[in-house]
Amino acid sequence: MNLHPVDIIVPVYKGISETKFCLESVWQSCNTHSYRLIVINDCSPDIDLTKWLRQLSVDRPEIVLIENEINQGFVSSVNIGMGFSESSDVILLNSDTEVFNDWLDRLAAHAYSSGAGAHSIATVTPFSNNAAICSYPFFCKDNKIPVGWSAKELDSIFSDSNKFKCIDIPTAVGFCMYIRRDALVDIGFFDEKNFGKGYGEENDFSMRASDMGWRNVQALDVFVLHRGSVSFGESRPERVKVALNVLCKLHPNYDFLVNDFINKDPAGPARCRADLLRINKSEKPVVLLVNHQRGGGTERHCEELRNYLPQIEWMMLKPSIDGRVELTWYSEGENLNLSFDLVNQWDGLIKVLAFMRVQKVHFHHWLGFDSIVLNIAKDLSVPQDFTFHDYYGICPQITLTDKNDAYCGETGLSQCAQCLQARPAGNNISIDDWRGLSADFFSNCERLIFPTLDVYQRFSRYFPVLNKEMCSRLIVSPHPDFELKNYPDPVFKINNGVVRIAIIGALSKIKGADLLEAVAVEAYKQGLSLEFKLFGFAYRSLKESPNMIITGEYRNSELREMLLEWEPTLAWFPAQCPETYSYTLSSCLENSIPVVSTSLGGIPERIKGRQFSWVLDWKTTPDEWCQWFSNLYKGNIEYAPQTENFYDLCDRGVSHGFYVKNYSDGLDFNVLHDQSFSGFPLEIENFISSANKIKLNRRARLISVLYWLRSQPLLRWFSRKIPSNLQRRVKSFILGERS
Repeated sequence: MNLHPVDIIVPVYKGISETKFCLESVWQSCNTHSYRLIVINDCSPDIDLTKWLRQLSVDRPEIVLIENEINQGFVSSVNIGMGFSESSDVILLNSDTEVFNDWLDRLAAHAYSSGAGAHSIATVTPFSNNAAICSYPFFCKDNKIPVGWSAKELDSIFSDSNKFKCIDIPTAVGFCMYIRRDALVDIGFFDEKNFGKGYGEENDFSMRASDMGWRNVQALDVFVLHRGSVSFGESRPERVKVALNVLCKLHPNYDFLVNDFINKDPAGPARCRADLLRINKSEKPVVLLVNHQRGGGTERHCEELRNYLPQIEWMMLKPSIDGRVELTWYSEGENLNLSFDLVNQWDGLIKVLAFMRVQKVHFHHWLGFDSIVLNIAKDLSVPQDFTFHDYYGICPQITLTDKNDAYCGETGLSQCAQCLQARPAGNNISIDDWRGLSADFFSNCERLIFPTLDVYQRFSRYFPVLNKEMCSRLIVSPHPDFELKNYPDPVFKINNGVVRIAIIGALSKIKGADLLEAVAVEAYKQGLSLEFKLFGFAYRSLKESPNMIITGEYRNSELREMLLEWEPTLAWFPAQCPETYSYTLSSCLENSIPVVSTSLGGIPERIKGRQFSWVLDWKTTPDEWCQWFSNLYKGNIEYAPQTENFYDLCDRGVSHGFYVKNYSDGLDFNVLHDQSFSGFPLEIENFISSANKIKLNRRARLISVLYWLRSQPLLRWFSRKIPSNLQRRVKSFILGERS
């Protein structure tokens, strides 16, 4: 027997398919709590929708159909339904929602979980993909249902991971809103006068409820699908704007309460629990990537792995700028982000990763981490791989460069010792101890992956024992972009009698920024028909020269169009250190651009045998570069013949198709998951709680700094000059929000 009868009120105006899904989901759900379904047709302009509703009321006499003779608007229609309901609790359900499982039982249980009295619960709102402060996976955003999951499955996940849990919220969200009848009697119906056709009425009701001692809560164990904006369409933005103005006049503290809730984000742990349980129940094997936070080619390679191998569930572990560590669900459309102290919370991290069922750890870098991170695979009892993106395992200077930011020459241990004396590594570690630690780590790897033979050969010189012992575990393979591309032949052309030389990327000193500046200045002095364009920026302001353009930072997606528009004669790689791979080179290969490079690293290897591609000694002087470019203009440079491409030479030990054929070797794609779930272990609950507090504390500190800056007279004047959309983007960035 139900002590509190419930009427589900569904106002309908447009969207016949959405309305069908909504109503069918209500009567297909499996609740023990009885209910009555009241549908209000607000004089819909859709004749087919009206016909369907009328036939439905005949086929299902238990459904109450109320038809407004004229369009009353959402608020009035809801009030009509609540008035018709008389003595029952009500659930206001948008016609563009879908409900699942025993959703009603769970909402009703929360509504009466606090008992009677002045502090009773007035409203209950579930999670949804599109529900402002109750949204998932991204907080306060309209979300798509995560790929590979149904909304019904998400509801089961929330039911299991957050059983019986709820939090207080400043306002209910009207897409699905349980209201107790005694609260309605005490507070009154929605405010038709001030909120007319809709938007803001549930917020006003919630504020009135709070003022009278009632509570508004979010049920953390219920998820309802909400498609959003079916009825109002293009008029929505203006309605929202008007509603917010009215709300702030009626309830001056509304904005403060909502912003305070957003900053504190008490539902964060609930979203995290749902994420962890989803990963635990995923049918994909889970691989943990470990990387630094400096971006660049290492980050791009990780993105490639994620996009190239979607059959794997990817997690990412990185150091953060505040000295802590962040664990994220490295998948588009997911928002798991745990910030924590690596050393003091190590046991909790291992528990969380074990719960995720991580099958392998793939290291890409350990720069910025405490050395304990090197034990992560061992403590999880899973294998580990390592991909070389630079020379950090060989030398703490990372790039094999000396104090002058030029290639050191790798002349031997005495040189390394002198270099470390001038530029000490952490804890003043010796080069022998550094390489000893690296050797221990490498020896525990299932596979060591080298993007070029050049990197492998350098590794072999420093770790000859490992080279011999781990022969079958050493993989030389270009990054996945090579497997994805069939590079076209390069096209050589001189535009309007000028050799256009493109330099691409963020140019540091070791990548040739100083050399570029010197060559451009010298070429201009000599009156040579050379134009230089840096697609990116340098580590410092370069000397202005009429024959050089610097574009500034760009997005990777913009580079192709920028290159096509400028039509360079060739791309120049003036690096003063050995590159391991170079994605900027990949961009040139993809776009048929001739290439010239210095003789260091993997770039010469990758362009070996390619037509219109040249290699010059890395010590070539600016004047010699000018002479070479001038000879190219005059046609005095021999064009490289078309010969066998390096990666087609099977006797060189380069793995063909490694990422598509062999990367997933050893991963179990048929894991049998235990479908029962009785709650998270205490260690994981404590880890979630602590990680959430750390994130919120960091956010609070950043917000306080932001508001302090805005409070300063000069900065306040300046901030008013910044467009509001840019201010929002800056604030979103500071708060750590991601789209």
